[in-house]
Amino acid sequence: MKEIANANHITWTDYGKLALLAGGIILGCALVVKAVSFVIGLVCGIMLRIFCRMQGISIGGI
Repeated sequence: MKEIANANHITWTDYGKLALLAGGIILGCALVVKAVSFVIGLVCGIMLRIFCRMQGISIGGI
């Protein structure tokens, strides 16, 4: 009886660990995606400003 209880206990803790791991992975992926999109947006914005400055157009007073 004790063995079954222990097995169930281990299973539940494993489920908890898996849930935490999955949550961490999902959170990490979301953060990476946000960071990448932010960097891409920043680079595109800078390139657009440089292009517009070369064309003689000012965006937002920059």
